[in-house]
Parts: sequence; structure tokens; C-alpha cells
Amino acid sequence: MTILEALIAATPPPPADVDVDTLIAAFAELHVRRQAIMDATTSPIVVATADEHALLQLLRARQHAWLDALAVARDQVRDQRIGTTKLRGYASGI
Repeated sequence: MTILEALIAATPPPPADVDVDTLIAAFAELHVRRQAIMDATTSPIVVATADEHALLQLLRARQHAWLDALAVARDQVRDQRIGTTKLRGYASGI
């Protein structure tokens, strides 16, 4: 297995329809797995063939899917915090 194949195997698509805590935990596990692969790599990663470029594109797509999922989770947390702040403001006026 090449390093790109190992990184792809360690980078599944983000889980769908999970809560923020589960998503963050899954990303943390993914990060540990990928870091272990990178730490074990002693030579530079060479992407020379069309197959290797396709693997790299898949890895990039999965990375962007994770970044998008984390951005959605961040927005959900922000919206919840804003709602909580508003609720506290309303409650203090009662």
C-alpha cells in the first residue's frame, strides 16, 4: 500500500447527520491515524503517475469534505451560542 492509499484509508468521508461532539471526535481520531502515517514516512511523497494524481485528488476531496462538515458544525455551535445569549438577555428582563 502506498502512502497515498494509506492516507485515503485513514481519511473516510465525514459521518453524516451526527452531533458536533461526535464529528469532532471522529476528526480527532482521523488526525491521529494520519499523523501516525506521516510520522512513519521517511521519504518524500512523489506524485508522478496519473493513478497517483487521482489518489491525491480523492484525498483532497475527502479533506475538503471534512473541512466543510467542520465549518457547518462551527456554524451550528455559533448559532446555539447566539441563541443562548439572547435567551439569557430575555430572561434577565423578566
